[in-house]
Amino acid sequence: MKEDIKSSASATTIIGSNDGPTSVFIAGESHKPNLKQQLQKKWFELSKRWHALWIKPGTHTMEEVAEYIRKKYDFVEVSRESKKYQHLYQELRSSFIMQYEPQLLGEYATLPELKSQNEDDVKAFLEQMRLRQEKASEVSEELFSLDYYYFEKQDKDLHMELQLESQFEYIGGCTSGKRISKFHKIYKDVYKYYGVSEDDIKNHTKRYENLLRQLAIRH
Repeated sequence: MKEDIKSSASATTIIGSNDGPTSVFIAGESHKPNLKQQLQKKWFELSKRWHALWIKPGTHTMEEVAEYIRKKYDFVEVSRESKKYQHLYQELRSSFIMQYEPQLLGEYATLPELKSQNEDDVKAFLEQMRLRQEKASEVSEELFSLDYYYFEKQDKDLHMELQLESQFEYIGGCTSGKRISKFHKIYKDVYKYYGVSEDDIKNHTKRYENLLRQLAIRH
């Protein structure tokens, strides 16, 4: 669920933030949005405004959210000793280091610059990104750690996954199967249960904007 997208004039797109590991895509020259894209953006903004009218204060901690999805939706927490948990944990940790604590990366603290679209410059850029990711994975747990939960649920022909991280207010998830709309409903309910405070609503905090975005996307 990678929502936060920033496009540069060099047509390099960085995707990351709330939805985990950073990815980089190299595309052709940027272009103006077509009519369909303009309408989708307009619909999204209208949906956000509509949902903003109905958001009420009320919050829960990530620990309470974890208990909520266990009891209400029968999600099963994956063992923290499992290979899958460890892989996802390290992937998310590296992403958050690059986003929130880049100074820990030393010479790789600054996001590399794509000089041009020619093949050599693109390869050099991707290699710098690979080294940056590698450097992030080497940062010790003593310097940067996460309070991370990973859950799975198999529901007939629908496999669902949810990830929670309390320190950075992260809720992520994915699904595969034929009834994806069911997962969207659960995902939206989890975000609503996590909730926002009066101050979040008043100051349009990150927590508030995240909730509003998810409600608008899954309307």
